[in-house]
Amino acid sequence: MSTTSVQRLKNVVPGKVMLRVEKITAITKTQVVIVKYAEPIAASEAVEALHDSVNPRTQEKVEAIYWDGVTDYTKVPCGDETEGLEEQKRHEEFGNWLDSQEERPPELRLQVAGEEDCS
Repeated sequence: MSTTSVQRLKNVVPGKVMLRVEKITAITKTQVVIVKYAEPIAASEAVEALHDSVNPRTQEKVEAIYWDGVTDYTKVPCGDETEGLEEQKRHEEFGNWLDSQEERPPELRLQVAGEEDCS
């Protein structure tokens, strides 16, 4: 980690330096930053220090939480109906494509061991 990065961390969390960050992922669509630390204690200290703090640049309150292992932060919240409609259309098109796979010649169809071709 560079000296500049360490200095920035000191500014964010006064008195504590969190080293050994393994990965940082910024998702601009949802304004989420995911930080993976090498040691769990570093993650605990970061959540404790940053939760309910104020972002000095935007003056917005920061919510620091542990990832639940399920939430997909890359998806926009349900308020965007266009994306939901597009996803539904893609699902329908994929379903139609799957249904059309029966129209393939027998040699290209999925074959399961032990089943005989009755055509």
